Amino acid sequence: MPEVKTAEKTRRQDIQGLRAVAVILVVLYHAAGFLSGGFVGVDVFFVVSGFVITGLLVRELESSGRLRFGDFYARRVRRLLPALAFFTVSIVALSAIILSPLGTQQTAGSTGRATSLFSANAYLYTAAGGYFDTASTLNPFLHMWSLAVEEQFYLIFPALITGLWWSARRKLPRRSAAAATGVALGIVAVGSFVLSAFLTTRGVSVPGLRQPLRFAFYMSPSRAWEFLGGTLLALGASRLHRFRLRVLYVCSYVGLALVLLSGFAYSDRTIFPGTTALLPVAGTMLLLVGGSQAKSSIPGLSSRLMVWLGDLSYSWYLWHWPFVVFARQMFNAHVVTLLVASVVSLVPAALSYHFVEQPFRFGARWSGWKAVGLAAACVGLPLIASTALITAADHNWGSDNVASVANQNGLHADVIRGCDGASVGHDGCRWSPDGGTKRRGIAVLLGDSNAGHFAEPAAAAANALDLDLVVSTLHGCPFAEVLLARGTTDGVDCLSSVDRVVTETIALHPQLVLLASASDLYIRESGSLRLTNGVAQADQQGKATVWSQGLAQLATRLT
Repeated sequence: MPEVKTAEKTRRQDIQGLRAVAVILVVLYHAAGFLSGGFVGVDVFFVVSGFVITGLLVRELESSGRLRFGDFYARRVRRLLPALAFFTVSIVALSAIILSPLGTQQTAGSTGRATSLFSANAYLYTAAGGYFDTASTLNPFLHMWSLAVEEQFYLIFPALITGLWWSARRKLPRRSAAAATGVALGIVAVGSFVLSAFLTTRGVSVPGLRQPLRFAFYMSPSRAWEFLGGTLLALGASRLHRFRLRVLYVCSYVGLALVLLSGFAYSDRTIFPGTTALLPVAGTMLLLVGGSQAKSSIPGLSSRLMVWLGDLSYSWYLWHWPFVVFARQMFNAHVVTLLVASVVSLVPAALSYHFVEQPFRFGARWSGWKAVGLAAACVGLPLIASTALITAADHNWGSDNVASVANQNGLHADVIRGCDGASVGHDGCRWSPDGGTKRRGIAVLLGDSNAGHFAEPAAAAANALDLDLVVSTLHGCPFAEVLLARGTTDGVDCLSSVDRVVTETIALHPQLVLLASASDLYIRESGSLRLTNGVAQADQQGKATVWSQGLAQLATRLT
């Protein structure tokens, strides 16, 4: 086990402690937002990864003048993939037991499949719902976007730095190669940061790019500058010993203050990453500088507990979020429950670390072509498991009972009773409480097919309150005072039908009106939205504004 001893001698304990800080921030954030800005822990991980990986590459380039790509990727495979494959297959299996087959299992399977192919960030960027949306709390693989960004960095960065290094060595003295490489990577970092800042500017629109803010959050080009911040430090690491201890102390404590400040001050309302990511990134860089001498690092970062958590940080990061999702599904969303679930997730994390991660990482036999076979197995098995979950969920696991309860293979009552497009008060579209003829009043359910999905439970709820329920739906029509132009239709027919239904509803003098529409669909799909006296809007932000105004007009009219 010579590799273990070497790693133990060369690794910085404070960096393990910094990894512990990062994972604690993320875990506390995911535990019902216990720490509102804890998501910046991911940015800490990015900077640390850039620093550590660059240090390894530079040492090899300086000692041998070249980089053995096969050995590098074999080490990455052993370090990351076995634990990731074990985790993915396990969570897919648990999702099949705990999550619903009516959408959430499919989401878990699709994200698990993307995780296996190192593209979870790209999948989540194109999927409905953002990282901070409520619906995302049901996806046990939501946090895998950050690992995908890291894996993409590992795939591209070694070739980039080697190419720059060789180019510099041909034209410059040996000692200047690192400096020239740093200048070139610094230019790339500035470009990435400018891109991130631009995409997170309020109201920015980029032709051909849907949801710029989400792209900035999930995608590698706008996150690369965070890794490169650590890279630039690693390239100048040999000069850090020149700083006085007093300066390094200040760097350490100011850095920690910046990281913690962002963790406490930021929230899901913070426009992120962009310029706001400078705080945790700069803080992490200062901590790395401050810890460049053993005497100057913050003592607590090198404590046994923090180093132990740092060792487990990869595995704990993998396992904590699914436990939060499953606890929320099985029990409740109380912060204590989710905190307990996060702590309990340390058990499978520790087991995975000791029995999967470490044996493969330091197993001498997993090299050469065996590493290729290991990589293929670690990608293939989770891919098969995730695809199987999607297929089984799509077919309701072969259960007629699930299909009938969910009405996935049948029709809802609004269609069966002819309420789609019918006038309000149509005989077949009125549900009355059993017994007696005196009612407290009427409730009305209006909307598109989404409203029809609620017909049965809405009828039961209304009748329990001694109300009649009247249902009228307009499938495919946005239920707001807007014109939706798509294809060859201009939306006039839909708006006319909405106007008719609203007029008929007002005539009933109902006690309650329930509205339901696939709002996100009308905003996301191709086509334009406009008010009757307004300008057509084709971008999502514009359509969202039109939709809000049209819905407000409809609500005012009903009120």
